Amino acid sequence: MSESPIESPTEDRVEQNLPIADEPDEPDAGDLPVEADATDVIEQRTEVPLDDEYDER
Repeated sequence: MSESPIESPTEDRVEQNLPIADEPDEPDAGDLPVEADATDVIEQRTEVPLDDEYDER
C-alpha cells in the first residue's frame, strides 16, 4: 500500500483542535446584551388563549 496524499485522521484532529481566530467584525463580550432575568421573561410573555376545540379532539 502506498501513502495517499489525503491527510491522516490524526492530522485532521490536530487541525480541528486549533483555536478559532476572532473575526475583526465580531462584537466583544462586553458589547453583548446582558442575559435576561427569568422573572422579566415570564412577565413579558403574552398569554395564549386555549383552543376550545382541543378537548373535542
